[in-house]
Amino acid sequence: MDISARHGGDSRPRFCRPLLLASLSVFYQVVFILFIAIVLGTVIRPAATWFNHRGLSRLAGVVLVYLLILAFFIGFVFLLFPLIAKQGATIAAAFQDTTKACAPGWLAIPIN
Repeated sequence: MDISARHGGDSRPRFCRPLLLASLSVFYQVVFILFIAIVLGTVIRPAATWFNHRGLSRLAGVVLVYLLILAFFIGFVFLLFPLIAKQGATIAAAFQDTTKACAPGWLAIPIN
């Protein structure tokens, strides 16, 4: 009997599957970081070229674009944080009122 018949048609030993899954999880992180780097490079290139045509060095253009992106995200967070905090407080108060209203019913249920 050959090895593929013993493993249900799979010629790899059984210990390879967990090893394969572990390496895929590590490989996934590397591929994701590489994908993000490619996307950022593709997005920044036209802006850096535009700044370069206007007389700014390419490095200064890239740094300026990164700073503009960072400023955009920081502004976005500062605009959304008060709204999220207010809604979180409203949800917490509503949840507390709901649990107070339901608690007597929960305590009246007999447990066998």
